[in-house]
Amino acid sequence: MKTTELRQYKILFGVGLLLYILAYYLIILLGDGSRWPVNLSTNLFSAGGAFIAAVCLFYAARNNSCKRFRLLWFWLGSGCLSFFAGDLIWVYYENYLQVEVPFPGLPDIFYMLQILCYLAGFTGYYFYIQEKEKGFQFFFELLLLMIIAAAVKYYFVIERLFQGPEVSGMFLVIALGYPIGDLAIFFTAAVLFFITKESSFRPAFTIILLAILVQTSADTVYMYLNLDESYAAGSLIDPLFTLSLLLMGYSSFYTNPYQQAADINHYKGQQINIARLTVPYLSVLALILFIILFDREHQVLTIAGFSAIVLVVARQVAVLIHNRKLVKNLNNSNEQFKSLFENHPDAALIVGLDGELIKTNKAYEELASAEQFFTDNGSLSYVNPAEKQKAERYFQKACQGLPQYFEMAANNRERETRDLAVSYIPMKVEGEITGVFVIAQDITEKKKNSEKIYYLAYHDALTGLPNRDYFEKCLEEELKKAEESSEKFGVIYLDIDRFKIINDTLGHDAGDELLQAVSDRLKAFIREGDITARYGGDEFVILMNGVSEHSVISKWLDGFKECMNEPYNIKGNEFISTISIGAACFNGGRGYKETAMSILKKADLAMYSAKNNGKNQYVFYVDKMEKDITALTLESEIRKAVKNNEFRLHYQPQIHSPGSNSIAAEALIRWQHPGRGLLFPGEFLALAEETNLIVEIGEWVLREACLQGKRWQNEGKNVRVSVNISPIQFISSDLTALLSECLAETGLDPQLLVLEVTEAIAMKDIEQTMEKLTKIKAMGVQTSIDDFGTGHSSLAYLAHLPIDELKIPREFISRLGEGANDSIVKSIIDLAVNLNISVIAEGVETDAQRIQLERLGCRRMQGYLFSKPLTAENASVFFKEYNSKGA
Repeated sequence: MKTTELRQYKILFGVGLLLYILAYYLIILLGDGSRWPVNLSTNLFSAGGAFIAAVCLFYAARNNSCKRFRLLWFWLGSGCLSFFAGDLIWVYYENYLQVEVPFPGLPDIFYMLQILCYLAGFTGYYFYIQEKEKGFQFFFELLLLMIIAAAVKYYFVIERLFQGPEVSGMFLVIALGYPIGDLAIFFTAAVLFFITKESSFRPAFTIILLAILVQTSADTVYMYLNLDESYAAGSLIDPLFTLSLLLMGYSSFYTNPYQQAADINHYKGQQINIARLTVPYLSVLALILFIILFDREHQVLTIAGFSAIVLVVARQVAVLIHNRKLVKNLNNSNEQFKSLFENHPDAALIVGLDGELIKTNKAYEELASAEQFFTDNGSLSYVNPAEKQKAERYFQKACQGLPQYFEMAANNRERETRDLAVSYIPMKVEGEITGVFVIAQDITEKKKNSEKIYYLAYHDALTGLPNRDYFEKCLEEELKKAEESSEKFGVIYLDIDRFKIINDTLGHDAGDELLQAVSDRLKAFIREGDITARYGGDEFVILMNGVSEHSVISKWLDGFKECMNEPYNIKGNEFISTISIGAACFNGGRGYKETAMSILKKADLAMYSAKNNGKNQYVFYVDKMEKDITALTLESEIRKAVKNNEFRLHYQPQIHSPGSNSIAAEALIRWQHPGRGLLFPGEFLALAEETNLIVEIGEWVLREACLQGKRWQNEGKNVRVSVNISPIQFISSDLTALLSECLAETGLDPQLLVLEVTEAIAMKDIEQTMEKLTKIKAMGVQTSIDDFGTGHSSLAYLAHLPIDELKIPREFISRLGEGANDSIVKSIIDLAVNLNISVIAEGVETDAQRIQLERLGCRRMQGYLFSKPLTAENASVFFKEYNSKGA
């Protein structure tokens, strides 16, 4: 239940409660209680209030996620249900048999059972949130106060009413049961009320305590009137019982399952309550003084006083046993800490706030010299001077209560520099910081190994040059820097001519030697600050920083080519091996869209152009190169593909995690090319959009997706199918008509169709977008904003768009674990929650990504971790297997 809905229910129930009690009193005051209809109405009002309260409490018990609250609401609901049963029996006597209800009688048994159910709920809740020993102490305290209060109440109120000979044993049990039971539930509720201070559950216990106060008052008057034989149905106290029950039901609205889970720590961490320690003893002392001063001969008071003393002794024994256990646990904790401290593999120290060294372990002695490792202000005595201020700064922060973790360099007794991972942990005693616990781990070897692993990961083993991964990483960084500062750079892509012939003729070892010789010349010739790498096989790349003018690059390439054309001597064979070179330049700044792969592709195309034009030359990339190679041929083939029905739809399941039950699938187009096999969208969709063939393709996709969705619907698999809508298709005035036509032709339930529109196109013309999405929504079709977070959405407009879903792009998912990126993903998820719409992440490929998304609050996902895009037949099998496993 949402917070706003819960608040509305609270208001409605509160108003209804007041009106209910007011109507009850109006019937009593204005009606003739001796008349059967009036009498029946008052009895039904009483029973109805008990039934309403029981329903509310049982509903809370069923829907609450926390066990202790489920049990509490169950027992309180059982108490209200027991009272309801007693009222039904009362109606049976008074309105069906039309006889006077006996006292004590069968209804009183159920009324007493209500008190026992309340008491079971309160004591069970207390034992759940407290330690076992404290639970027994609470039991003694409760019993002690009940005995004293019951004795006092008997002495002043009840005793004079039991003087008649007609008082039976059952009469006495029931007559005493009401006040004693009321006292018991009052004291237990009061204790729970006071220990829930500053808890989210305190408002509920405030209402519970009020309900019990009302019931205790009504029970006292009811008992007195019955003993005085002056009670009659329709008394003014009857609505008070109903008010108490309705208040108990009303309390169930004041719980929040998400906050309750944290309350248990608050209860267990409470400090000693002075009132709880002193009230039991003062009560016993007050009773004994009263007996001594006023009535030493009274039997009930004497028994109560003796029982109270026995309970005090028993309570004290329980406290002593508990204290012995605490002392034992404390000694064990001290021994465990001492063992952990002294045998810790890392250097461990305890340092005072003034920097004084208090205690060290053996590992510390091995790491440092016999001299004091720490000086004033907590700075290491052998810290490298450049890092001394850093160590002191972190120590001061730790002294303020903030744990610190950092790395630094220090010298050991042999004056060797060692890398340390240092942790400063504030030590608190009764809330006061008394010192700093320090752990210093020697990570020198670990850092060396990390550097070695890093080198191996980013360098080519044969040539010693950086490898492909390192070059692409550097190119990405240079691209970001250039976009921000408008810097320029060039990328050179070179390939050894006739390398395969050399490799096959002289052998692979000769080929390796040639690659090493080429890499040596590259290292010697490149400019300072430039980066060269072996990109793969016989291909090398160069990143030239700070230049993009063709004349500058050409001058360098002329000299470089001359150097590379010098003869090689490989295994006694002297020969010349030429190279073909392609060059691409980045001249843009902010807003200039380019990626590392696109720049490399341009240089690669230029290099192949050089090879095709005779080798042993360099060529600069021009825009027409890529288009000239494939565009005309591909356009013709796409037109044929539409006519020959060569396109296929594959479906990638969308999973709801945890549980992984398949709920939906995204329709993804594939081209079954007669000569090139299965082609992916990236190989033809861009050209299709450029030539407007995308409109015809998009219409086919929509129809085919609706047909397949209908087939699944007929099979009983209500799979929601998502279809990507191209920008041209979305702005088309025919989209809604086409959508209506497809739904009518196929008979697909509109709620099983989702149209995905990219964020960029959705925000291009917001008024047109809103109008179109509203029409789509009216048809019952859902809409999703694809690649959300990569465009420039206006949140002011986004809140008003009739959308159903936000889709987190794979670019964000691939970088999960990076702090800033995680914040962006979390913001998108929170935005979707606040807009009351769904959110789904695409491109989930690892369990780590899935777990992180679940932590961030995203439950719907798609990606290769769950399944690659499947044919319709395989997707059907997938849905069946996953839904049957519930995995």
